[in-house]
Amino acid sequence: MLMTELCETLENTVRKLISENGLQAGIAFPTGCSLNWVAAHWTPNTGDKTVLQYDDVMKLDFGTHIDGHIVDCAFTVAFNPMFYPLLEASREATNMGIK
Repeated sequence: MLMTELCETLENTVRKLISENGLQAGIAFPTGCSLNWVAAHWTPNTGDKTVLQYDDVMKLDFGTHIDGHIVDCAFTVAFNPMFYPLLEASREATNMGIK
C-alpha cells in the first residue's frame, strides 16, 4: 500500500468517526507516517510512491480535536517477527512512562 494512501485512509476514517465539523471537530495535525530509520513526525507528500513493505517498521502518529480537546495517538507497526522485541520494548517503555 502506498504510504500516502495509508495516511489518507486513516484521516478519512477519523473524519467520519468524529463527524468532522470545521473548527468544532477534525484532524488536529497532519498524520505522521515514518518508516524505519526516519524520525517520527515525517509524512509522505502528495506524489510520494513509497510502499509499505514486510520488513518495514512504521510509526504512525495522528490526532483529532473536538471542541478544543485534542487526542494524540501514536503507535508502531511491524509485520516481520524479527521486530517484535523492538515493539515490546517500546510498549513497555510507554507503559512505564504512564505509570
